[in-house]
Formats: sequence, C-alpha cells, structure tokens
Amino acid sequence: MKQNNHAPLRRRTVVLAVGAALASLAAAPALADPLLTIKLFRDSEVMFRDADMSRWADNYVELGVGYNSKDSVRFGQFSGLTDKGGFPIAGFNWLSRNQASDAQYWQIHGANLGLDSRKFKAEGGVQGRWDASFSFDGLKKSQTESAMFIHQGLGTSNLSLPARAWVTNPTTMNPALLQPFEIQHGRDIYRLGLKGLLGNEWDYKVSYREDRRDGTRMTGMSFAPSGEAAILPYQIDDKTQQIEAVLSYTSKLAQFQLGYNYSRFSNGLNAFTVQDPGSALGTLGRLSLAPDNDHHQIFATGAYRFGKTTRLSATYSYGIARQNEAFLPYSANGTTVAASTTAGLPRSSLDGKVINTLLDVALTTKPIDKMNLKVAYQYRDSDNRTPIARYAYIGRDGAAGVPVAGATIRSNAPVSTTESKLSLEGDYEIAAKTILRAGLEHSDKKYTLSDRTDTQTNKLSVELRRPISDEFLGSVGYSRTQRRGADYDKNVYFRNTYTDPVFQAGATGRLTNNPSMRSFMYADFDEDRLRAAGNWTVSETVSLQGSVDGYQQKMRGPNCGQFSDALQPLAVTAALSGTCLGRESADGGSMSLDLQYQPEENLTTFAFANFSQTGVRETGRVWTRGNASGALETNNWNGDMIYRDHTVGFGLKWQPEEKWDFGGTYVLNRGTGMSGVTTNAGTAQPVPDTWNRLHTLQLFAKWDYSKQLSWRFNYLYENLNSYDWALSDVGATSNVNVLFTGQQAPRYSNHVFGVSAVVKSW
Repeated sequence: MKQNNHAPLRRRTVVLAVGAALASLAAAPALADPLLTIKLFRDSEVMFRDADMSRWADNYVELGVGYNSKDSVRFGQFSGLTDKGGFPIAGFNWLSRNQASDAQYWQIHGANLGLDSRKFKAEGGVQGRWDASFSFDGLKKSQTESAMFIHQGLGTSNLSLPARAWVTNPTTMNPALLQPFEIQHGRDIYRLGLKGLLGNEWDYKVSYREDRRDGTRMTGMSFAPSGEAAILPYQIDDKTQQIEAVLSYTSKLAQFQLGYNYSRFSNGLNAFTVQDPGSALGTLGRLSLAPDNDHHQIFATGAYRFGKTTRLSATYSYGIARQNEAFLPYSANGTTVAASTTAGLPRSSLDGKVINTLLDVALTTKPIDKMNLKVAYQYRDSDNRTPIARYAYIGRDGAAGVPVAGATIRSNAPVSTTESKLSLEGDYEIAAKTILRAGLEHSDKKYTLSDRTDTQTNKLSVELRRPISDEFLGSVGYSRTQRRGADYDKNVYFRNTYTDPVFQAGATGRLTNNPSMRSFMYADFDEDRLRAAGNWTVSETVSLQGSVDGYQQKMRGPNCGQFSDALQPLAVTAALSGTCLGRESADGGSMSLDLQYQPEENLTTFAFANFSQTGVRETGRVWTRGNASGALETNNWNGDMIYRDHTVGFGLKWQPEEKWDFGGTYVLNRGTGMSGVTTNAGTAQPVPDTWNRLHTLQLFAKWDYSKQLSWRFNYLYENLNSYDWALSDVGATSNVNVLFTGQQAPRYSNHVFGVSAVVKSW
C-alpha cells in the first residue's frame, strides 16, 4: 500500500474537523491547507489574518528576503521552494475609494511575487451596483528529483534511445547511460468576472476562467516485440477554458436563476512516442494523450415560499459532452492493414457524445409545531450516444498485420446510467432542547452493458441531539445502508463486444471475467455507521470538543454458487467455485479531541489529536481467459490491507503588548500501511509495511515599529521520513522486465526563514 504519499491529505482531513473551533486563531488557516509548506510564504496574509487585517483594509508594500536551507523537490512541490538559497518576499495592496462616494472603489493586490506561486488580483466597481475583477494564480507541482532515464529528448513528446542502449534487459544496461531529469509541471490560472444589478430584483454574473498547463508527468508504457516496459516522463501542453453566465431574480416569495456553462479542453499534443528500449529494431511505442473535448450546459433553479412554513425548490440542468479528436493509426510502426474493410479504422474519430440530465425537486415544510420535514426527488440520467463500430486491437504497437477476425476485433459498447432517488428527512423536538432527526432514502439505478442491469439502495439514518447541561451538548447518530440488485452477468460486455462467433459464444470455454467476481461499485452490501460527538464549555477560558465514529461494510452475493451459462462447456461450470470474489468487507473509524485554552485575553492556546484506521479484505483467484481446468480451485488468495494514522498538534497566539504579536504551531503526523496475502494453502506472503513520519513547526512574529512600518518574521521547519516498498531501494535497473526510475520514497528536512518590512497607510 503506497499510502505515505498522501500524508498531507490526511492531515488536512484532521484539521478541517477542528477548523470551526480554531477559526479565531491566527495559526489555524495555516493548518487548513494540504501542505503547511504552501502557506508560509504563499499566503502570508492568511497567517496574520487576525494580527494584521491592514493587509486587506490598508495600502501597503511588503519587501523582504527568505532563505531555504536545502534543495528538495518534495518539500517545495507546490510553493516553488525547491532550491536551496535565498528568495525574495514581495507583495502589495492598493485600495482606493472615491472621496465623494465610498461606494466607488478599486483594489489591486499581489502576494508571493518572488515565487512560482505568485498571485495577483485587481477589482473595482460601485458597491451594490456592479463589480469587475481580474486575477492570476501561478501554481507549480514538482513530482520527483531522483528519477533517472535512459531516453533522450526528455521533456518532449518524442523520446529516442542513445546509440549504446541495452538490447536484452534493464539489468544488463550500462548505468552510465542513465541521466537525471526533474518531473514538474506548472499551471497558470486566469480569471475574469463581472457582476451587477439590473433593478431591485434582478442581477447578473459573467465569469471566465482559463487554466494553462505545461511541463511533464510520469506514466508507464510496455513495448512490442521486446516485451519490456518502462516508467517515462511525458510532456504536458494543454488549456482548459470555462465560461459561466447567470441571470438571477430574487424577491421575498420567489428566487430564480437561469444560467449557461461552457468548458473546453484543448491539448497541444495528441500523442507520446517512445523508442522501444528493449529492442535494437528501432520499433516504437505510442500513447494517445487526452483528446480535445467540450461541454455545454444550461441550468435553471427556482424556489417559491408558500406561506410562512413551506418552500418548494427545483433545479434542472441539461448538458452535452462531446469528443471528436481524430484517431491515431492502429500502430506507430507502419503496420500493414489487411484488405478487409473491417480491419481498418471504421471511423475517422470516436464522435463521442454523452447527454447528462438532472432534475432535483425538494419541498420543505413545518406541518406542526416543533417538527420540520423535507421531501426530495432527484433524477439523473447519463445517456451515452457514442456510435458503435468494430475496431482492431494491436497490443503494444506491435508490427504484425491487423487481423480481420478473432480476439483482436472488438466493438465499443457505450455504457449509460439512469438513477432515481427519493428521500424523506425530518426532525422533531421530543423534549426540551432535545432533537430527534431521522431520514429515509431510496435510490434505483439502471445500467446498460454493465455487470448488472440495475441496483437498489436504501438508507435509514437517525440522530439524537441533546444538551446534557448548559455547558455540554452531545449527539449520537446511526445509519444503515443496503444495496441489492439484479443477478450478475460478468460476461455481458464480453458477448456484446466480440463479433467472432467462436469468442462470442464461448465454444472453447473462454470467459473474459470470472463469473464469481463482484465489482465493488455494483456489488450488494450492508453498511452500518455510528457517530457520537460532544462540545463541552468547561469554563470561560476552556472548551473541549470530541467525536468518535466508525463504520463496517460487508459485501453480499448474489448467487455466487449458482453460475450457469448454456454457452459454456460443463467443464468450465464445474471448475468455478461458489465463493464470491472481490471485496469481502471494509471497516474503519476515527477519534478526535480538540482543546482550546485562553488563560489571558492576549494569549490563546489550542491542542488537538486524531486517530483513524481503515481496512479492506478481498478475495481473489488467479484467472486467465479460457482457463477451464479444475486447477482453478488451487489459485485462490485473500488479501488484507489496513492503514492507521495518528496526528497531534498544538499552537498558540500571544500579544504581550500592543506592538507585538507572536504565534506558532506544531504538528506531528504518523501513518502506517499494512498488507498481507494468504493463498489457499495457507501460506502467508509477507509484504513490508509502508510508513511516514512528518514533523512541522511554524513560528511567526510581527512588530509594529510605527503606524506606517511593521516587521514580520517567519520560520518553518518540516521533516519528512517515509518508506514505500514499491520505491525504496528499487533501482532503475533492478528488474529484468521493467526499467524503473530509481525514484525513492520522499525524505527531507528543511528550515525556511523569512524577514520582511511592510510600509502601509500612505
């Protein structure tokens, strides 16, 4: 389990859970980001939000210098602090209002101007009448600094081999041919906006956003005829454009919106071509890149109030997604296409088209005193109207001629879904200040060309909220969800896509998928969830919040032991076990505790702790198409995966005197992933644990030298140590079949210092 790479996301989950309790603390916004590294010099005004609101209310210019102690791509993967050495700290805010009318204004704001994460925003207008804005955000993600590659042309869409590349396998390659290359890409985001009023009850909003990406990311590719594979960087050069226009009406009784959304993705590259590193024949491998596509959507929302206690609301949207990029040839190696018309490309492009429809209606009312009810209905339809055609398949850009029949001639099968959902929610004050909430939800989902034709999901939830005393409020809730549906047919896709009768009918005992496999996204399950939470105001200076929750999900059949297919030989049916394959169960839980203590008016402290665990158990069987022997029963296996995460943190904000502000936070995150596999013979297959340990210490101070000049001081220490068996100690040439990159599990220890002067209120 490669869980260690996601430690920042887990930390964000913890912090969001306590965010409400820490909203008044200057350090809290710094914790609420996926990486604490980002906030130190990315949005320093956020760190000082409570200590210095002049960053938004006053004019200022900030200039300073920072220092990063070490080179580390992972440490600065979003902020741009990847290199050792100094960097500038620069930002400004310029706000102007019309002296005759405070309603007319304009403002220009810039931050992190010395980093790749720079941002700029300009806005202006007449408050209450119209506003216009423009903004720019620069983002940069650095993925790895330890990757090594044999190919030339790194950073482009065409990679070639040096003259002395290996021919047999990676372990026989000359290591001197490897060269380092940093994987990174940038994203520039531009936004334009205009909004205003059209009378007393009408208003409008128009916005435009454009995202431009360039750089490299990593992917895997396998090649023919050598049979080798490699991890490689591919080039990114694309643009996403989004437009939204909304017209709104608002009155005391009714609200209405009519809008239009448009998005378009444009890729400057259509393919990624690589010379086969395991062949001296000069053969190529090629991957198509994300195709150009667009999406149009119209939507309308409305609400009307009947009397004082009843409100009806509705939303409708209709969207069309299209993809019409020209197909690439079947192979990059000049494959000769057979004369049969069914062997060549049947179309010039996919001409993909999906129509999405949504209808959501809700009625809220208060039928009697102390009771609130909500009835809602939702209809969601995804209609895939992509044309069906027959395509040939050439594995790994092989050089053989395109066959005209058999296993490599398939038809595409557009999958559509339709879902109807009905829900009822209500709460009732069963006693003084004691609220009982309950809900029922039923969902009916239908599929085309999927494992099942339909599924039905039912959910029941209850919650009780009650103050134990004036200082303590507690709640406990429980929900049960159950999904059932039609019988499985794991080969419906198989039979609908093959045109050759031998493969379609399965006369040779061929099956694309094991009929006992239950895909978890369709499978029957029973799920129970329980949650308890409490808020305790111990005194005027101490408050405590805590929560405990857990869930257990068990997957169900149906009919795993009743496989029967008249098209299959009896030998195949007899060889298949009645055991349901796939996910058997999943469970997890978490506990959190948050403490706030304000011993003095100018000193606030906080601390928090969180523990979480998730686990999954799966059952599988080694399976190959056409395997119809009794040996299937000896290929069973079970897998157990558990992940545990601990996070603790504390911090304070202190203002010893009027001109000084101090603050700091410390966070420790520890995560461990454990997994194991057991075969049918009971043999345990050990898999090393993955783990990460992350320490983050952040300190800041502000000194108001005068009304016009302030000094800011920042310090960040972050230490990450991790182990991932899929990366650690795996060299670029460790495997005879795959050329790896030599990338290791991330480790770093960085100190960052910053000092800046702020001149304000001119």
